[in-house]
Amino acid sequence: LFRSDDLVDWARVPAFPQDGTGGLMQYEFTRERRGFFRILPGEPPPPGFVLVPAATFTMGDAMDGLADAPTHTVSVSAFFIGQTEVTKARWDLVRDWGLANGYTDLPAGGGKAADHPVQDIDWHAAVKWCNARSELERLQPCYTVGGAVCRTGSLAPACNWSANGYRLPTEAEWEKAARGGLAGRRFPWGVNVIGFALANYFSYWWDDDGIVFTPEVRYYHYDLAATKGHHPDYDDAEPYTSPAGSFSANGYGLHNVVGNVKEWCWDWYADEYYVASPASDPHGPASSF
Repeated sequence: LFRSDDLVDWARVPAFPQDGTGGLMQYEFTRERRGFFRILPGEPPPPGFVLVPAATFTMGDAMDGLADAPTHTVSVSAFFIGQTEVTKARWDLVRDWGLANGYTDLPAGGGKAADHPVQDIDWHAAVKWCNARSELERLQPCYTVGGAVCRTGSLAPACNWSANGYRLPTEAEWEKAARGGLAGRRFPWGVNVIGFALANYFSYWWDDDGIVFTPEVRYYHYDLAATKGHHPDYDDAEPYTSPAGSFSANGYGLHNVVGNVKEWCWDWYADEYYVASPASDPHGPASSF
């Protein structure tokens, strides 16, 4: 939605509700306050990506009495995010191009198969890979070091948030996307339990009274797995991953935001950052401490 006072200069209306937010927008016309509005088609997501609409949500965790992730209200602008983890095949394609174009230290990474997620990738490699994919697709890279495109090394980069290339999500963006539009739920499928029909994960069991012959029980009360250990469909060999598009998608169309592999975010870590983080589009602390 765009607004103009004179039908010449048009500005985007940032608070216009997106699909799925359930919001409303009201505008009062008076003699002193007039306006013209027009709706233009939105930019379609790139192939393999979905739109996470702009919205305010409750970030953090209030379950199980946790004190290290206090809940707080955060507003996040709309963004596109990949529907699945980066596959080994996609990683290899971009890496091969990068090694021939100035990206001298992109690691090969690991992967169970071409359609499984790449793994054993550190944060710096993920950042440089994002830049390589941006340049490969003729987009503006997001990450720079000393004003130059970050292609090699392990110096902390700066991020150009207005660039149109690929980047890691912020922690707030990732949590917003992972929740799939739900609130007050432990998992993005809307119920507060987990089982092997819902995700690829390791089910922890333990001997609850320390007696060797006592049957083991599930460590987490919300875990419904019938057996302990790795998912029985994917425990044939390490790294025990499932294909990147496995299991049902959440409300935004993302797969495997629970289980399978850990995923990198942009933010540095800092104790108690949640207490002082900005209420709108937080990018994380300036350094780790």
